[in-house]
Amino acid sequence: MNKEKTKEIIKPGWHKLIDKAYAITDMLSFAEIKDITTNHSMLQIHFDSALDNSQQYVLDCISYKIERESAKICEECGLNGFRRKDILHSPCLCTVCYTIQYNEKMESVSPQVTNQEPQ
Repeated sequence: MNKEKTKEIIKPGWHKLIDKAYAITDMLSFAEIKDITTNHSMLQIHFDSALDNSQQYVLDCISYKIERESAKICEECGLNGFRRKDILHSPCLCTVCYTIQYNEKMESVSPQVTNQEPQ
């Protein structure tokens, strides 16, 4: 999977984390990204298995660090955020993005309110 294709799938707030992961693969000759996914509202980096245990440990630590960072970054805009449990799939959102998504959700399930009197 390449960086551009990954950025098409992952929301824009996490694009800097994706850039960071690919920058690490440029620095470490043994690091190669197999896949980038989301799970429990966090970004997960899956590296190809390294031949050496110490190299694998480094890759696991990098993956863990990026996953933990994504749990504190709004996946929509990249500002500080946290996981929201009252929206389906509990996305990691800042207050502004959360408010927008929550309002959209409520408008889709609430009846339309009008100023007309009942007849």
